[in-house]
Amino acid sequence: MKASIQTEFNQHLKVARQCLTALPDALESCARLCIESLRNQGKILIFGNGGSAADAQHIAAERVERYQIQRKGLAAIALTTDTSALTSIGNDFGFDQLFSRQVEALANPGDVLIGISTSGNSANVINALTLGKQMDCKTVGFTGQQGGAMKTLCDVTLAAPSTDTPRIQEMHILLGHTLCHLIETNSQNDVSIKKQVVHEMDKKEYIIRQLGRTKNKKYEAYVVTRIIHLLNDFSIKFVTQQYVTRPQGRALTGC
Repeated sequence: MKASIQTEFNQHLKVARQCLTALPDALESCARLCIESLRNQGKILIFGNGGSAADAQHIAAERVERYQIQRKGLAAIALTTDTSALTSIGNDFGFDQLFSRQVEALANPGDVLIGISTSGNSANVINALTLGKQMDCKTVGFTGQQGGAMKTLCDVTLAAPSTDTPRIQEMHILLGHTLCHLIETNSQNDVSIKKQVVHEMDKKEYIIRQLGRTKNKKYEAYVVTRIIHLLNDFSIKFVTQQYVTRPQGRALTGC
């Protein structure tokens, strides 16, 4: 089992490093689209199927509540959560219209649509992005290496450089978290954000690399805990010195 654990972690790190090389520019562009929309009273609509539906809810929640710093709520909706809408649309219009019907009802010009599909070919995601383009929304795709039909429909495509679904999904939540950080710390400020992209993606790799170097299980647990505490302390100082002061006694949480 230890060999399997090592293999899984190594495969994850390999794709994460490739993302760090290939995607900062696209991630910065995506952040700027979202920030511009939010500044203009727009919103972010996020959708996907299965694990990607869970990612959509996770990412939307961290826009509305917060990611790391205390701030006003940001307008984001996961189109994967309203069971009455989902079942009625699926029953009356078909599964392929699950998200496009909600886009038709909720989206406005200038809003950002984020479709998540590891293949880039999920029909209901493609239909929603297609309608979004017709409605003058900005479109973003989270997908895998091939990109599928999604890549021709999106203003920005974040294609995890892998054909392995678990690795693609892992990169999607890392990209989603980094995007949350960029929006949260720059929605009130017009600053260069590429360095922050690299910092956020490097941070996770550093934790995993340190974990792989330890041998003793008790020490391993201590090292991981200590690294996370140190990195959280750094993030708090980095953010609060430039933007806000976190209230005393308020825990740093995430979804």
